[in-house]
Amino acid sequence: MNKLIPPVMLLCLGISAGGYNEVESDDTKASKDTIQKEGRPMSTVSIRYMIDDVPTAIKFYTTQLGFALDHDASPAFASVTRNGVRLLLSGKTSSGRREMPDGRQPVPGGWNRIHIQVDDLEAEVKRLREAGLKFRNDIITGPGGSQILLDDPSGNPVELFQPRTGADDPDKERAHDKFEAVKRSPEHAKLKEMEGTWKATVKPTSGPKSKGTMSMKMDLGDLWLVWDFKSEKGDFSGRRLDTYDPQSKKYYAVWIDSMSTTPLQMSGNYEGNQMVMVGESRGADGEIQRMKFVTEMKDKNNIDFTIYAPGPDGKESAIMSIMYERAK
Repeated sequence: MNKLIPPVMLLCLGISAGGYNEVESDDTKASKDTIQKEGRPMSTVSIRYMIDDVPTAIKFYTTQLGFALDHDASPAFASVTRNGVRLLLSGKTSSGRREMPDGRQPVPGGWNRIHIQVDDLEAEVKRLREAGLKFRNDIITGPGGSQILLDDPSGNPVELFQPRTGADDPDKERAHDKFEAVKRSPEHAKLKEMEGTWKATVKPTSGPKSKGTMSMKMDLGDLWLVWDFKSEKGDFSGRRLDTYDPQSKKYYAVWIDSMSTTPLQMSGNYEGNQMVMVGESRGADGEIQRMKFVTEMKDKNNIDFTIYAPGPDGKESAIMSIMYERAK
C-alpha cells in the first residue's frame, strides 16, 4: 500500500467533541475507556459514519486506508483511528443510529466526507479497484490537484486527493481557481480604449468653469485603468482606478483626491454606449448621498463624464459635467 499522508477532516456526518460533557452513549464511552487505558491523549474531534455492517467496515478502513482498530463492539459499533483522528462506525443497533423524534432514520451516504491526501492517486485508485472497491466517479483534475470519491462498504464517501506539484494544502486549489479567474477580458480591453492624455473642461451646474489635464493608463497587468487628474491652476488633483471583475460581472472604480480623506467607491456596467456607475459620497453637510456617474466615449477623441445627485426635492439631476478632449 502506498504511503497515505495524514487525513484532513473537512466535514463530518456527526461530530463528538473532546471532553464529553453530555451523557455518553455506550459506544462513545467504550472507545474513550480504551484510549485512557492505553495512556493516549483523547482526540479532540471524532467523525461518525452510519454503517450497515460494522465488521466489513473495520476491514475496509484498517486494510485499505491505513486506520488502526481502536475499539470493536461489533455488530453495533467500532472505532478506528489514524494520526489522532477517530472515526466512529455506528451499526444499525448503535445508539448513534437511533431514530430521530420526527421519525427520521440516520442512514449512510450523503456527500460530507473525510478527505485523505495521497502521494500517488492513480496508483491508489488502481490498487483499490483491483480490490473490488467502488468509486463514485473517475479522477478529476483542477488547478490545485486531482481527486476521486471512494465509497466505503456502507456507501459513505471518502475523498482521496493528490495535490498539484508545489501545492500541499487543498485550500490552495480554491485560491488558485480564484486567481486563474482574474484574466484580461474584452471588458478590460474596453477600458484600455481610454488610454491617453486628455484636456479636461469642468462645468459645475453652479460656479465657474475650470480646466485641467487627465492622463489615463492601464497598469497592474493591464487589469486597472489609472486616471490621474491635475487642475490647470495646480490647486486640485485626483486619481481613480477602474477595473472589471469577471466573477461579479461588474466594473468597479475608486476615486481619491486632494480635497477629501474619504474614498469614493463606485460600481456598475455599460448601458448601451454609456458606462453607468453608482456610489455613495459624503456631502458638504456630512450626510451620505447616493450619486450616479455616467461616462460616454463619444468617439476615440472625446469623452463626456457627468455626475448626478439628488436635489433638495429628492429628484436626481446633473451637478457637474466634464468634457475630455484627447491631447495625445
